[in-house]
Amino acid sequence: AALGLLDDASTSYRHALRSAIRSGSMQGEAVACGNLALVGKQSGDLETARACLDRYLQLTEALSDSVGAVEAHHRLGDLATELGDLQRAGSHFESALTITASQPEQQAALNQTKIEIGLAQGNMQFSEWMLTGFGGA
Repeated sequence: AALGLLDDASTSYRHALRSAIRSGSMQGEAVACGNLALVGKQSGDLETARACLDRYLQLTEALSDSVGAVEAHHRLGDLATELGDLQRAGSHFESALTITASQPEQQAALNQTKIEIGLAQGNMQFSEWMLTGFGGA
């Protein structure tokens, strides 16, 4: 049943994306790309999710939507972590930190970004520790 709902959502969001592109609505395109990324991730299509999030990030930056850009970087960082690309994850979390640090009203997002960076760094150090045979033990 859930897969059918995801298929329906994907169809609706693809239709919304086509409509937004035809009408020249960058905001509409950004919303549709963000939603298609969610559906892609939920259905296990991580490459589609990444491609949609990359486009979402481009659009939010073009629109000077710093809140959207931070969200895009967070979601791309989470996805990169899930894919095991910890360097890319760290880069996205650092980008989110840079954006939020310049906006005092975004303190909650700044705190969340710091947590995400810490988690990514911890995961990377743990992976390195595992690869080196448990730290030489």
